[in-house]
Amino acid sequence: MSINDINNAAAAMNQLKARYDGFLDDADGQIATRQAAYDALSGNLKGIVDDKMFQRIYVNAQNGSDTSEGSESDPIETIQEAFARTTPGSLLEVRLTRGETYVISRDLPLNAENCYIVINTWGDATEPLPVIQQDITNISNSGYASGFILPSCVFRAFDIRFETALNPDNLGLTGFTSFFETMTQNFFYLRSCEISIGDIVPFTSRYNEPIWINFYNVDIERRAGANNSTTKLINASGGILRATGVTLPSGDAWSDLISGQVYAADGEARNFITNVQI
Repeated sequence: MSINDINNAAAAMNQLKARYDGFLDDADGQIATRQAAYDALSGNLKGIVDDKMFQRIYVNAQNGSDTSEGSESDPIETIQEAFARTTPGSLLEVRLTRGETYVISRDLPLNAENCYIVINTWGDATEPLPVIQQDITNISNSGYASGFILPSCVFRAFDIRFETALNPDNLGLTGFTSFFETMTQNFFYLRSCEISIGDIVPFTSRYNEPIWINFYNVDIERRAGANNSTTKLINASGGILRATGVTLPSGDAWSDLISGQVYAADGEARNFITNVQI
C-alpha cells in the first residue's frame, strides 16, 4: 500500500469520525431536549391532575359567560356548564350566586358520574337563597322533565332552594319526571336548604335502587300553583332517610310524603320509612 493510499484511508477515517461525533452530539441534544420536556411535564403533572380532579366553579346567571374560566372574578353563566366540566371520579364544587334562579330543563339536565359534588352559595349574604328550578316540557300531551342525573355520586348542597316543576296544563306525567334520578349508589346530604314540591317527585328510585338521604335543617313546602297537592317527596323501594330539624309542609306527615315499600322476610309489604325520627 502506497503512502497516498494510507493518507486517503486516514482522511476517510477522519471524516467518518467527524460524522460519528456529530451524530453523538445531535443525539445528546435530542436527549437533553426530551429530558427537559419530560421534567417540565412531571413538574406540572400535579397541577394538571389537580385542575381535572378538583374544580371550584363560580356561576352568575346575570353577569357570567359560559366561555369564562369559572373563577370568582370571571364566573360562568349556567349550572349546566359547570356540570359539563366534570371529570368522572373528580370533586366538583359549584358556587351559585345568591338571589338568582337556575332553570333545569329536559334538554339541559345536570349530568355527572362517579363524582363528589358540592353546591354552595356566594355573593351578598343578605340576598335570598339561589334557586335551582325544574322546568317541564309538553311532549305529545305528556309532561316530561329532567333534573339531576347522577349515577354513583355523592351530592351535598348547602343553602340552596330546590323547586320541582309545576304542571300548569295538568299534563299526564311520564315515568321520567323526577328532579333527582338515576340514583344508583348515591348519597344525598342537604343542609340548611329548602325544597318546594310542585307536581314532580323530587327523589325517585326508578330501578329499585336504595336511596340514602340526609336532611339537616331543611324546610319542605308545597309549591304554590301546583295541580297535585299530594305529590310525594320520595318514591323509593328501600334505603335510609335521616332527618334532623326538618320542617314539613303544613298538614303533612312523613307518611304523606314518602311512598314505596319493601318486603319483609315473612312476605309482608312494609313502607321502608315507617320510623322516621326528627
